[in-house]
Amino acid sequence: MKYQKPGVSFIEVLIALMLCAVIFSAVLPLIQNTIYQNQQTKQRLLATEAASNEIEKFKESKIVSLCPLPQVSCDTIFVVDGIANSSGKIKITKPQTDNRLAAIKVTIDWSFRGRAQNVTLNTYMYGGME
Repeated sequence: MKYQKPGVSFIEVLIALMLCAVIFSAVLPLIQNTIYQNQQTKQRLLATEAASNEIEKFKESKIVSLCPLPQVSCDTIFVVDGIANSSGKIKITKPQTDNRLAAIKVTIDWSFRGRAQNVTLNTYMYGGME
């Protein structure tokens, strides 16, 4: 009778490593997808926050008077910090019926991994424009 030392054999170690590799290869795409989604969500959040800040600037400063005439559309372009390859556009439109009312539309466009992304916020501002 042969004497066997307690412990694991080389074959058992190889089988355990192979199982770990199979499990890791199944989980890796899930981890990559989660990282991708987190990056995309972070950029969307930054874009939404930037658009909201631009709207608040307009509401606080009453800059809508930059479009003095009724039924005029003014466009302003700005850069968004924190998002590469991004641009923001503010469009102010005043209807002909009421010169004190203005529609403000802020759109931010950017590219993420070769795909076009955008966020658009709309609001209305009333009063103080003559």
